[in-house]
Amino acid sequence: MKTSGTCLQRRRPASTASTGLVLSVMICAFFCPTAPRAAEHQVFFHTGFDSDTLDPGLTLVRENPSYYSLTERPGFFRLKTQKQSLNSYPQTEPSTENILLAVCPDKDFIVDTFLEFHPTEEYHQAGLVVYQDDDHFIKLVSAINRGLPQPRFFQFYSQNGPDTAYTNAAATLDQVYLRIERVGDTYAGYYSSDGENYILLDAFTNPVETASAGFMGENGSIGTTTPALADYDYLTITIRLAIVDTIQSFTIAWSCTVGKTYRVQRRESLLTQEWTDISPDIMATDTKTFWTDYGDEQSGRPAPGWTGLNEAFYRVVEQ
Repeated sequence: MKTSGTCLQRRRPASTASTGLVLSVMICAFFCPTAPRAAEHQVFFHTGFDSDTLDPGLTLVRENPSYYSLTERPGFFRLKTQKQSLNSYPQTEPSTENILLAVCPDKDFIVDTFLEFHPTEEYHQAGLVVYQDDDHFIKLVSAINRGLPQPRFFQFYSQNGPDTAYTNAAATLDQVYLRIERVGDTYAGYYSSDGENYILLDAFTNPVETASAGFMGENGSIGTTTPALADYDYLTITIRLAIVDTIQSFTIAWSCTVGKTYRVQRRESLLTQEWTDISPDIMATDTKTFWTDYGDEQSGRPAPGWTGLNEAFYRVVEQ
């Protein structure tokens, strides 16, 4: 564990409830994880397309068998894009066919896939989608638009009725791992070249209801009629069960007098006047001693770095 900053303030000795002295240094600790917080996951749905028939947990919106295949590249779902689009409100253009979906849990979740896609013509695009209907969805796609300074890009797009938002990021990956993560009504889009290190594209709030998630591909309503081939290796939906923090303790060390007794106190805001004892009486057996704050579940005192406790203030009281 490390701190992102330590603020030391000189204070004159002051009386405490125990009639002891406050040592002259108060520590303000700002907690910064040494690694990103991790989430525990439970697989809700997975298919690796190992059969020539679709998993029974999958459905196709506007199925058109001529534009998808499970046999042309065994082990992959091959989608052939068409001159169609979802990006209009109200939806009046030819609606995208062969949107492959699995039902999502009514909880926070993550959708993952590996996509191989070689767009060659204007507005070719393919990727992940979280879908309620044609007017309410989130999509994360690999796309091409030669009218842009960087024609190859990833786009994270949110449609909530008439409200839309999107972010583009220049990229040239023909093989890419895509991920959409939902926390509450917030959806975040990520991409990765190796399936280990993900880059956040953006995050949008969209109260998509009765959502399903899966694949989509299209050429846009003004794009080419030439199809592009989008090969998906798998579809995995996992439930985010809990957050596990990498910071769970903070150690305070101080100089002391052998034989004297000390107590560590903490408060979580300078606006709070009262200090809370977090240690028992500690008798010094050396000129330096320390105490580690792990939190206390029984008393409801959170451990440093857990959600809701990004900073804390400590002091040592001589008894």
